[in-house]
Formats: sequence, structure tokens, C-alpha cells
Amino acid sequence: MALGTGDFKYEVVEGWEQLPAGWQHKDVAGVATDANDRVYLITRSEARVIVYEPYGTFVTAWGENEFSDRTHGITIGPDGTVYCVDDGGHVVKAFTPDGKL
Repeated sequence: MALGTGDFKYEVVEGWEQLPAGWQHKDVAGVATDANDRVYLITRSEARVIVYEPYGTFVTAWGENEFSDRTHGITIGPDGTVYCVDDGGHVVKAFTPDGKL
């Protein structure tokens, strides 16, 4: 089957994620990309948002103590606002791309 316009093909890129030494995350609840193709992961274990450049270089992490352990999703609005869903807190929180609530 040929891929048409709008079709996507995904592949695993081993070693893409470049976390700082000693860092790890166990459960990713959601992934989003912004207009600059930065990748945002929202995690459940030690809940926080981790931000990467398109090729996996770590940029920053934020959101510690902002979420329950039941984060649920993340999306980026057209204006760059980062919306994070916390099922445990029954809230959607809006952040700047650098993590200001």
C-alpha cells in the first residue's frame, strides 16, 4: 500500500532520548510537539514534563509537584500554550513552554 498525502509512517529510533545522567522515567502518559518541533513528554512516575529538541537532545524538565501520579495527556495550543491533563487532580493546567503555570 502506498502512503498518500497526510499518511504517517512511524519508526523506532534507538538511542533518540538523551536524558541527563542518572535520570529515567518509567511511564509516559502523553507526547506533544510544538511549532519548533520540540517534543514534550508528560510522565507519571515522578510526574513532570520533559522537553527535547527534535533529535532527542534534552532541553529542560518542569512541573515537579504540579501533578498527581495520574497525569493523562498533553497538547500544545496554536499560541504555544502547553496544556497538561491531570486525571488524579481532575484538572487541565496551562503552562508556558518553559513551565510557568
